[in-house]
Formats: sequence, structure tokens, C-alpha cells
Amino acid sequence: MFEPQGTAFFLLLIVVFGGLLVWVALARQLVFRVLAACLAFLPAMVFGIAAVNKYYDYYQTWGGMINDLTGQGAGSIPKYAAGGAGTNKHFQKPFRHHKFPVIELLHGAPGDPQAWVDVMAVIPTFLSLLEAHPDDAAVLVMPDTDGGLRYALQCLNNPRGIQDMTFVARDVPEAIARIARVQPPGRAWGVAGYSEGGYCAANIALQDPQGYGAAGVLSGYFAPIPSEVPAGDKPGAKPIRENVFRGYPGLQFINTPRAYITRVPINDLLPVFWLAAGAQDRLDVIAAENFRQLLETRVANVPFMMVPDGGHQGSVWRAALGPMLSWMTPQLARQAAHADAVAARAAARAAAARKAQHAKPRPSPAATMPKK
Repeated sequence: MFEPQGTAFFLLLIVVFGGLLVWVALARQLVFRVLAACLAFLPAMVFGIAAVNKYYDYYQTWGGMINDLTGQGAGSIPKYAAGGAGTNKHFQKPFRHHKFPVIELLHGAPGDPQAWVDVMAVIPTFLSLLEAHPDDAAVLVMPDTDGGLRYALQCLNNPRGIQDMTFVARDVPEAIARIARVQPPGRAWGVAGYSEGGYCAANIALQDPQGYGAAGVLSGYFAPIPSEVPAGDKPGAKPIRENVFRGYPGLQFINTPRAYITRVPINDLLPVFWLAAGAQDRLDVIAAENFRQLLETRVANVPFMMVPDGGHQGSVWRAALGPMLSWMTPQLARQAAHADAVAARAAARAAAARKAQHAKPRPSPAATMPKK
């Protein structure tokens, strides 16, 4: 009842605000009237923030809000037991040489990777999927795409500053491939995101089609908006709002998915796409439908899920997350299996070549002695 979206919490704020207004009216001493008036701003401000939170259906628990806003990061991610017996088999002996596919999950703004746990409930959602389809296991990677809650970098390479796309699409995949038993960046990698992260996923997938095999866009947009970047590109500096491509029309075009999709080199094999939007957000729906039509000139059968009774908000993204993962994971699993098979055949050929080399008869010493 008293959670951030609870009715009781809103009623409590109204009661406190009303009580303070009564104090302002009845207090005889000026100092107390001023104090009550100042205090009345607090519940009014919290009410406004809570109303926005409820409208977007973002934080549902105080714990989720605290974890996200304090930036506790991956250290606070809870440890979950596997969803069922089948989900553990990938860590047993028969899979010791298997390299898993990867899904890179990109958050919105303001937000950080913890939002995938606290707001999106990705861990129990994914474990439930694995319990039903254990062969579709993948590694989930959740990078911090903005470098803090104050910024909105949009995964863009700023020609005058931070190279955020390079970090998301190059540095992170290469680092994960070095430290985990996963497929190298390529068709067995997926990228997905919501809101700003959805734009990131669409933009990266079109610009780096060799690095990803599938893309999921949840309430994403398809043209960059002004970014919130740290002044002077210094971490922790005051955020400033700017169009990072001002004066660079060519880069603006390439980083506009709804425009660039018409000019992607014809020889590029694009990743498959999956789209979702809340049915009540007309702009999100129109943007997704238009982008889908453009995509289908290059990619066949682009799924588009419209979530009823929702707009640009957390409930829509949570509802779309399970279906998106169910669509993406088997495709990446097939790509990973193909890559493993190719690698196994190459290893077998190399082993056979080494064996044949060792099996060649060596000339005897007598045969190599020079004639006298």
C-alpha cells in the first residue's frame, strides 16, 4: 500500500500537505508560518515525482528506487537460484566446450543497468524462459551506457567528445569475449533496449550488422534527440544538452535509423529485428510501424508487438520483455551452435593435419649420408 505507486502513499502526501497548509493558516508567529510554508513544498514535490513515476510505471518498490538512484550497480544484483533442473545442465561436463550466445541489454535514460533488475525484472523472466527452453541459454550483459543517471549519451560517438557507441558495440563485447565462455562478437550476439536503449539497439544494429544477429527495440525512437553530456567530457561534470552532430550532417544521417535503413549497403546482411510499443502511445506506435515498413524492404517478417493499455512506460517494457527474449534466444542459440560446429570442424581438420605431418616417414640416416 505504501510503495511508490500505492494509493495509501499518495493519500499520505495529501494529508501531510493539507496539514501543513492548515498550520500556515493558524500559526500566529511569523517564523512558524514561514516554516510550515517551506515544509509544505516537500510533500508537494514528492507528490509530483510520485505522479510521474506512477504515470510511467517505473519504480514499483522503494528498494528498486533506492538501488537505482544510489547507483549500487552490479554488486547489489540479487543471487537467484536456477529456475529448474534443466537450466543447470549448461554448466555441466557435456557443455564444457560450448560457447554461449550473448544478449546486450541497454537501459533507458535516466537509468542504469540496475534498472533491468529492479524495474524490468529480467532475472526471473529469463530464468522462467530457461526452465521451459533450457537449450536457449544465453549470457545477459547489461552495460552502463550513459556513465551516470545525470547523462543521456544515446550510445553515440560524439565527433567532439565521448565515443559511447565504440564502448557499447566494441569495447564491451570484446571484453566479455575475453573473460567469459561466450561466442565472439558476431551473429550469435543480440542487442536490445527500451526507450533510449531501444534507439541504441536499432542504431547499433544497422551500423554494425557484422557484430549482431538480432535486435529488440522496445518503445524506441528512430532519430537522435539532443543528448545530455558532461561538460568538457569530464566524468561527473554538469550535464549540458546538445545535438552532438551539429555541423556534421553526414553523421546525423547515419545515426538516424529511419533514414539510414534506406542507404545501408546492399551487401550487408542485417540482423533480424523485433519491435514493441505501448498501444496508448500514438507516437511510439507510428514510429515503430514506419520503421517496420522500411525494415521489411531488407528484412523479412519483422514482428511488432503492441502492448494494450500502456504507453511509454515500464509496464509495457516488462510485458514485452518475455516475448522478445523468447523470440531472440532460439535464433542466437542456432547461430552459436553453427559457430561451434564450424569451429569443431576446423579443429578436427587442424588435428588431422598435425597427425598426418607426424605420420610422414622420415628418411633413414643411411639414405641421407653422402656417397664417398
